Amino acid sequence: MFRARNGFLALALLVSGSGCSSCNVEVHGPGLTVERAEVVKGITTELTGLELAPQEVRCPGSGEKIHTSSKSFICTAVVDGVEIPYTMTIDILAGRVHGKFDRTPVRVSRLERILAEKQKQPEGQPTITCPGPAIRFSDPAEDFECELVLGGQHARLLVHWKDKEGNLDMKPAG
Repeated sequence: MFRARNGFLALALLVSGSGCSSCNVEVHGPGLTVERAEVVKGITTELTGLELAPQEVRCPGSGEKIHTSSKSFICTAVVDGVEIPYTMTIDILAGRVHGKFDRTPVRVSRLERILAEKQKQPEGQPTITCPGPAIRFSDPAEDFECELVLGGQHARLLVHWKDKEGNLDMKPAG
């Protein structure tokens, strides 16, 4: 039989938010220039660590360098047809670019594995299935349900995003 620990579970998904901390920034007159390949590599590395290897990363402009007159710009990674916005902020004093997701993307299969491990019971490890899109974004306005199965017993779980960084709460639904 499924037993919720204190009826509630808080969980933090590992998200670094580093983007491209090693990308150098060049100042040219009124604008700033960043190497496109370095930005794409930083975003690709971070997403791949979240089991979200992008098929494409689009950043403003064209060519080998990204030119901007502002201190930030948005790149978009495409993973399995889902667009994931990534805001790059330029730190002029440090000469570096830092990035973060507006809302943390999470592959549902990864989320299911993490939730199942956290709900391990004396009877064994449950199977958790979360219907819906294959990629979800952490958004406090979004709650969703998952199904937990352990030893032939079924239970519904309510999952609530606590913030946009991938932290969530989980408790029995209903």
